Amino acid sequence: MFSPPFIGVVMVEPECDGTQLLKNALFAMDDARRAHLGCARMFEPERQLQADHRFHLENDMRAAFETDQFHVVYQPLMDLTSAGGLPLLGFEALLRWNHPHFGAVPPDQFIPVSEECGLIKGLGQYVLWTACRQQVDWAKATGRQVTMSVNLSPVQLMAAGIEEAIAEAIGETGIDPRYLKLEVTETALATEPALLVEKLKRLREIGVSVGVDDFGSGYSSLGQLDLFGLDFMKIDKSLIQRLGPCGRQTELVRLTIALARHLGMFVVAEGIEDREHLDTLTTLGVNVGQGYLFDRPQPPAQAIRWLLDEGWQAGD
Repeated sequence: MFSPPFIGVVMVEPECDGTQLLKNALFAMDDARRAHLGCARMFEPERQLQADHRFHLENDMRAAFETDQFHVVYQPLMDLTSAGGLPLLGFEALLRWNHPHFGAVPPDQFIPVSEECGLIKGLGQYVLWTACRQQVDWAKATGRQVTMSVNLSPVQLMAAGIEEAIAEAIGETGIDPRYLKLEVTETALATEPALLVEKLKRLREIGVSVGVDDFGSGYSSLGQLDLFGLDFMKIDKSLIQRLGPCGRQTELVRLTIALARHLGMFVVAEGIEDREHLDTLTTLGVNVGQGYLFDRPQPPAQAIRWLLDEGWQAGD
């Protein structure tokens, strides 16, 4: 079958030798491939800088495991259906990287690189085991059982043996699977739906809950959403942060909540940053809230205070 070409175009510069010229053309061709079938792209010098940064980031990431640069922080998830104070329901475990020279590297920079170079599986296992152990330790220390949410990247989710790896983590750490919640991105749902349906079914048979993260930021097929048997939907913060007392954005969130209800899912809203957002989402019937209004992601020593408090009150 005929496949349209990808064309990379580069201008010859006096200081650019043949090797660099070919490399620049390949960068431009790769940009054309990512953009659209059968299109052409001019080389942009910033592309070389991005490639160099990615190369150094990947190399540094490989060494980071040996020097404890990665760590897990925890952001509280609050019950929005409770009258009065909002009690803690659980935490989301989030990976952070403290680079010895650059400081905190944003996840949206190092996670894509880790997916491309194959490190995401190791990072994902580290977060899963750390979060499960932390949940068990907190339960023993405080007598409270709360949920622990862990993200699975599309690469991690589609890898062979992911079900067995999660079952092993549950068995070895002793976490009750009913309190483990796995979040998959909306874009992952568009990857091999038939295979994904079977994977998610086996995961839920282990006893964990599975939901879609960042809903509203991708392009999942609404017609296929009911095939996956998901337990919850997390509405992307980009939708939440544009909420107002009325208007199209609020109506869009209302319709999203109605869709989740129709499919038997409970609803989580992330990115709640002010009281107005909270009031609107409570009125719309969102079950669970997460965001800076309640707390930023915290290391274990600070996060445990949520297990010792009664809940969150307005003005906290």
